[in-house]
Amino acid sequence: MFLVVKKLFPAERKKYYSSNKRLGSEVKSRGKERKAEMVQKARYILQTTVDIPADQEKEFNEWYNQVHVPEIIKCPGFLSARRLRSVQGPGPRYIAIYEIEHEKVLETPEFNKARGWHRFAPLVIDPKPTIYQEIFYAES
Repeated sequence: MFLVVKKLFPAERKKYYSSNKRLGSEVKSRGKERKAEMVQKARYILQTTVDIPADQEKEFNEWYNQVHVPEIIKCPGFLSARRLRSVQGPGPRYIAIYEIEHEKVLETPEFNKARGWHRFAPLVIDPKPTIYQEIFYAES
């Protein structure tokens, strides 16, 4: 679970405070505004780790970034996607992280049509999809 709180940037703050005449009303109004904007909502992450032979990496990454990810994030319940490459340590070289609305997004007809490794299926090494539910969030 996490809380979303709208941050007022300097220009918004100036506009907001100039519309309130007294300090007391500013604080009271601002408190009500923040409470109204706080939303409690579960977040989920679909993580897929994978390896691919070095001689296929360039073609695989082009397909993954330009074809596969756009198809996946068009599916209902998918909010965002990012891919990372390992720079240190053992384990798969690639990870894809998708922010999803709920754990049932993998059951939609759209996802079932878009999922899979297509022509790269025989080359993909040890793929592991896992869904995680967010239990804590912090920012610096």
